Amino acid sequence: MSGEIPKTEPSQIVAGDSVQWQKTFENYPAGTWTLSYVLVNATNKYTITATASAEDFLVSLATTDTSSWAAGHYAWQAYLTATGQRITIEQGEIDIVTNFSAAASYDTRSQAQITYEAIEAVIAGRATKDQQMYMIGGRRLQLTPIPDLIVLRDKYKAIWNSEKNAEGIKNGSTPKNKVFVRI
Repeated sequence: MSGEIPKTEPSQIVAGDSVQWQKTFENYPAGTWTLSYVLVNATNKYTITATASAEDFLVSLATTDTSSWAAGHYAWQAYLTATGQRITIEQGEIDIVTNFSAAASYDTRSQAQITYEAIEAVIAGRATKDQQMYMIGGRRLQLTPIPDLIVLRDKYKAIWNSEKNAEGIKNGSTPKNKVFVRI
């Protein structure tokens, strides 16, 4: 944590990394107000409290603070509190990223790729079966028709291809869906 401290919230934090940022709210001095953040997604919630640094707020997270954070996409809200008052001052989004040195393994596939491959496996497994419905012990099981699976497979393949195209553009490649015309 050397150099100048950023004045904005990070867009991503690697779990287990230390991170700092500083905030100033002209009408809400740090001596009178307390700045807190809540990061939340469908399964996790983390609360951060800033410390006063003259008139500013300093958010300083140590390795031990972030090491147990679960990777994922989070929404965050920053709020100020003072005696009997609470004001939501800002909000945004942040990604918590897996720390590769702390992970035993890591699946680099996107959710679209995972879903596409799962549907492909189901189609491949069903290719030799001709029954679509069967009963066991009075319970009926009806399988998703293969044409419906093919539609879903194609949908997720298109999403995955779009993700790969966007990643390629980000890395300087020519878009795969761009048509060049010579005049």
